[in-house]
Amino acid sequence: MADSVIDMLVKDRDGAMELARQIRLDRRLGAEFPPDASDLQNTILSYELAIIGLWDHAFDRSARSSQQKAEFHMLCGDCLDLLKALPEPQDRSEQMLHRLKMVSYAYLGERWEEAQEIGGGGPERSALWRDRVFESIFSAVMTLARKSERGDLELATGEIKRLRSEQGGMEGPYLDGIDAEY
Repeated sequence: MADSVIDMLVKDRDGAMELARQIRLDRRLGAEFPPDASDLQNTILSYELAIIGLWDHAFDRSARSSQQKAEFHMLCGDCLDLLKALPEPQDRSEQMLHRLKMVSYAYLGERWEEAQEIGGGGPERSALWRDRVFESIFSAVMTLARKSERGDLELATGEIKRLRSEQGGMEGPYLDGIDAEY
């Protein structure tokens, strides 16, 4: 089944990329995002399923997987282009998740320079532990994606160290609250 999805996507690639280009152009010209973006979102989901289907081939070093590797990288790059056409989510968590997906597809699609351009912003320090974990991981990954010098690696590891130091005081009460809910 994965092969048929991949074949369909490769065949319909020009239409999907044209849709993404048109949406980005319209947005630059001040047009609103189409209220029904289900076609674009469904296309992204199809791409993601095809990417999952090719995952094993993408990291196989044997020559027999070279075509599948090329398709994997192409689909990841295309998925990045499609995600760029979507409007930026308003919810902070959804926004971080959207940016993490874009960085992931940029790297998987071998478009490293674009990964460095995806903004992350500094983490907001939520009082809720689960949000603090997500915000810290987001900040570390985005710092690594944009890294331009050794200091960036230290910033990313510092973010994880800070999370570890907060863990003792925040995780217990958070977990106790979850137990009470269930």
